[in-house]
Amino acid sequence: MAGLSDCFSIGSIVSCKTCHSEIIEGEVVAFEPHTKTLILKCPASDGKPNLNDVHIINLSFVSDVQVKKEVNTLNETSPPSLNLARVSMREYQFSG
Repeated sequence: MAGLSDCFSIGSIVSCKTCHSEIIEGEVVAFEPHTKTLILKCPASDGKPNLNDVHIINLSFVSDVQVKKEVNTLNETSPPSLNLARVSMREYQFSG
């Protein structure tokens, strides 16, 4: 599955058919090409408009994937930088 990272831009809308014939359609939140893992944000299954369902999909178990709406990633901004000192402090607090 070479070239998968080109297929799944953050914010794109994709539809996946699982090995159980379930169709999952949603917005791409993340994609990890090494593990072929796709994370989709979908409308809440209980119908609440202020909530979402999140599906973590292993593409090894998907029979069909369709990109419904591609998002242009040229204007993508980088994530904010981390305060590593604060991260280390939090790690120390939770490690014991």
